[in-house]
Amino acid sequence: ALEYPAEARRQAGDCQVYVNITEAGKVVDIQPVCTDPVFAEPAREALETARFAPRYVNGVPEPQYNLIIPFTFSAR
Repeated sequence: ALEYPAEARRQAGDCQVYVNITEAGKVVDIQPVCTDPVFAEPAREALETARFAPRYVNGVPEPQYNLIIPFTFSAR
């Protein structure tokens, strides 16, 4: 679950999170680039346990590289 950082409750921000996904669907090499650094760790934590369906090529699962996953944090 994505946890909103307590110190940023009154501000909004965006992250572009660069990742690789293994042939098993695990997210690795997580590199968040955010409008404010306060959002980087929550975005990273949200993806550490995420799993994606693997990409299959000719019936064989393959890793995926240099994907970008966007996050938007809205002020409360």
